[in-house]
Amino acid sequence: MKAIKNLLERFHLRVGYVKFVEALKSLGQPSIDLLKAVLNLVVETEFDGTKHLVVHNTQAAIMLLHWLPDIQSHDLQMWLSECLGTLCAKSYNKMNCCRDGMIGAILQVLERLKQINTKAVGR
Repeated sequence: MKAIKNLLERFHLRVGYVKFVEALKSLGQPSIDLLKAVLNLVVETEFDGTKHLVVHNTQAAIMLLHWLPDIQSHDLQMWLSECLGTLCAKSYNKMNCCRDGMIGAILQVLERLKQINTKAVGR
């Protein structure tokens, strides 16, 4: 586990999530498998929406939130917003996500409201 933390720290310093999400966007529209893989980065384990998981990587969660308006599939938008909402609403996760900029990210995403399915916004 320590090796994974070191790897994530080096990734964050050398590449960063801005470049990472731009590279992912350049591949076109994401699949649910790709979004699940990024959610695995968020929780640093296998993501399962039915379990109480700890957000270990808030920047990856914020990156996913910023990606939401660029996802054209309304079903994927709703699924991702539900996953992030459920995951980040747990008290410990909420505290960490808010501390690291999630509220500002939500406000930035809401500025692009026309690109987001209304059902996804409510989640």
